Amino acid sequence: MEAFKQRYPTVSLVIKTGHTDLIVEDIRSGALGLAVASLPLPNEGREFFIQPLYREELVAVVGPGHALAKRRLVQPEEVKKYPLIVFPRGSSTRQVLDRSFQELNITPRIQLELENDEAVEKAIPTGIAVSFLPQRRACRDKVPFFRIAHYQIFREVALVSLRSQRLPAHLTYFTDLCREHARSTFGPDCQGS
Repeated sequence: MEAFKQRYPTVSLVIKTGHTDLIVEDIRSGALGLAVASLPLPNEGREFFIQPLYREELVAVVGPGHALAKRRLVQPEEVKKYPLIVFPRGSSTRQVLDRSFQELNITPRIQLELENDEAVEKAIPTGIAVSFLPQRRACRDKVPFFRIAHYQIFREVALVSLRSQRLPAHLTYFTDLCREHARSTFGPDCQGS
């Protein structure tokens, strides 16, 4: 943000968080010029210009007192035993997780639906539920995590804008900063719990 402010000191940059489907509608309506969004997009169409930023692994996270907290690898059958904290239906991350649950033959016992990674992280220490967070975040915040044996879950994040509208110079510069940040951030990963 510092580099952006130095180059464009008079431009007010508005940052909005929310479900991908709502953010995409704001792009369609012109309320937003650019979004950083998880894929897949709801109602993805040719009207959007999608610039991939990074791909991040989602790992299963639990509280420090959870029975699986000291494990690094867990069989899918073991995950079935626990309630899940997931993202709301319709969110991009939920779509990724639902597809993974189907491939793993896991019928989720959903205990709670939460809006974002921060809320999930705050809810995990209080119970026996399992949830999913980016591996980098789990490492950074020292949240116990494990991987599901023989299976990896990934979430893709991209810059999204309308194909029909050329980005103004300040947003083009912002996309360059985002790509640079993504390249420098997504280096070596930690190993797990």
